[in-house]
Parts: sequence; C-alpha cells; structure tokens
Amino acid sequence: LDVLRALAALRPRPVAVVTSPIRSPALERLALRLGAGYYAVKPVNYAALPELLRALCRGPLVEAAMARLEDMGAAGRGLEAAAHAAAVLTDGASVPLKEAYAAAMAAQNTSYACVEKNIRAMVDRLHRAAGEPYRAMLGGLPPARPANETFLRRLAEELSEM
Repeated sequence: LDVLRALAALRPRPVAVVTSPIRSPALERLALRLGAGYYAVKPVNYAALPELLRALCRGPLVEAAMARLEDMGAAGRGLEAAAHAAAVLTDGASVPLKEAYAAAMAAQNTSYACVEKNIRAMVDRLHRAAGEPYRAMLGGLPPARPANETFLRRLAEELSEM
C-alpha cells in the first residue's frame, strides 16, 4: 500500500496490480482507491496476466485519446467509443477494426452497429466543423469525411507518438 501511495506522485502514473494472499473486500477497495488497477488474490493466474496488463495499460491511452478528441470538438458516445477503439489500434496495423470496436462495445455495453454509428456521427461533425486540430491530425482537410477506420488509425498513430 505504501508503494501505491508513492506511485500516486508520479506523472504519468504507472499501472499497478496488487497481488496478495489476503481476500478482503476492505483491503481490495483501499488498494483500488490508492490507484491499483487490479487486486488479485493469490494464487495468480499467470496465463491471464498479459491480457489484464494490456487492458490496464490502455487506460492512459483512452484518456489521451479522449483529450485529443475533445480538443477537436468531439463529444458524446462517439468520443468515448473512438477513444477506446483508437487505444486498441495502438497495438499495430495488424489489429482488426472489429477487435478495436469490441473494446468500445464492452466499455459502453452496446453493439457493433451502435459503436460504428456513434463514431461515424462524431467524425461527420468534426469534418463539417473542420477545426484546426482535426485538419492537423489528418494532414489537411480531406475532400470527403474519412472512413471510421482511417480516422481511428490516424488517431492511434498520434497516440503512439506521445
């Protein structure tokens, strides 16, 4: 717990997973309140750790994506869905859009079609407004609204450069 308190002063704050042989809801709540991303009771399922850590490490990427989208003037459910999807796409060009949408679907408890529609509507609004942050990310104003995948992959590239 002292390590979690010390980590709180660091920026960006590192992701931390607490492992303990103690099964205590009060201790778990305290660890999470102090900044742990997850509290695992030993014995730990080591096979599940890589995916858990990948998911936890996306948190700062999602926050950065949301901030970038808000700078462009985005709002609403499309903003959140796009942020989650772009965070997944930072894993590389080989990640399928379907996998990126799955993260947004889970975060918003919704369907693929809703995620697609919300992101499309958000990108439509951004394209019509044609603000400087939007144009800068896309290297100028495209003649037509970019496809969701094109927009999200460009946002993911920016996140990877941060």
